[in-house]
Amino acid sequence: MNCWLLKSLKFEVFIMNQSQNPNLPNSGEINIIVRIGFYITRKSRKFMNALKTPPKMLYFVAVTAGTLVIYIFLALILYFNVVNLCNRWGNNIKYYSQIKILSYGFLTEQKEPLKTQQLYNIDRYLKRTTKIKNQTQKQRIKDQVYTIRYRATTNLRMARDLYCYMIIFTTLLFGSTIVSGLCAYSMTKKGWDDTNDTIKGIFITSLAVSLFSTSTCSVYQLEKNSRTKMQTYQAYVNLEEYIFSCLAVEDLLDDQTKPEKGNQKNVYPNNLISRINQVLETYPLQVDLDSTSIPRLSTVLESVDINSKKN
Repeated sequence: MNCWLLKSLKFEVFIMNQSQNPNLPNSGEINIIVRIGFYITRKSRKFMNALKTPPKMLYFVAVTAGTLVIYIFLALILYFNVVNLCNRWGNNIKYYSQIKILSYGFLTEQKEPLKTQQLYNIDRYLKRTTKIKNQTQKQRIKDQVYTIRYRATTNLRMARDLYCYMIIFTTLLFGSTIVSGLCAYSMTKKGWDDTNDTIKGIFITSLAVSLFSTSTCSVYQLEKNSRTKMQTYQAYVNLEEYIFSCLAVEDLLDDQTKPEKGNQKNVYPNNLISRINQVLETYPLQVDLDSTSIPRLSTVLESVDINSKKN
């Protein structure tokens, strides 16, 4: 290798001397040849310097990258399986058709927007009710139903996505913990220096995947947020059913407020609208985070001791 570099340096010096030779014609072709020679020698030296990287380090990087690719491939397989499972479970869930994912993982859009689907129900109920005759109040109730349906769909989508992520990261955490534990057990017998580079690469990658999965589940609180969003979705669906029931059975709504004289006709719609607003304010759209659950580097280093050898 050193001999090849020496020859390339001699070739560069030769080109420089020839470019300064007064006997040669000062043409553009000579300058182009000189520039090409300089470019080839520079690139050749950079390539040979890159080859000076120890093969052991290259092998270690290859093992680490290969292990990471395997984990990513397993995560994709888990994603498609969990999505198909959610699609089977959600066939009979209200509004799930709005967020249904096909087996190849892309969102499907409905031809009819959510605002126009099954809205004949609310119009039919409002036409038949006798206690709500003000068009402004009817429009307000329709707007509230639109808001409920949009919020229910959003919470259902968030609950499904968080559930899918929880299954994926929990499974990765389980698998990577087992693999890193087996590698750590092997390294405690031989020590870090005497351990095979393959085991080192698999151990480091598995430990990183395990820490990443744990941090993701803890920081984003996937289990708690998924359960909370599903409960919020159910609350919105129950509220929508309650509105239809109140419009169908007008005596269902308890009238706790005594109407003032001459205001009897506005008590029922006003109370209904007010109760809907109270429920909408009770369930805000938010996701809980816990940044204190991120594992510290000092804690990780203290928990991993692979330098000790067994006698």
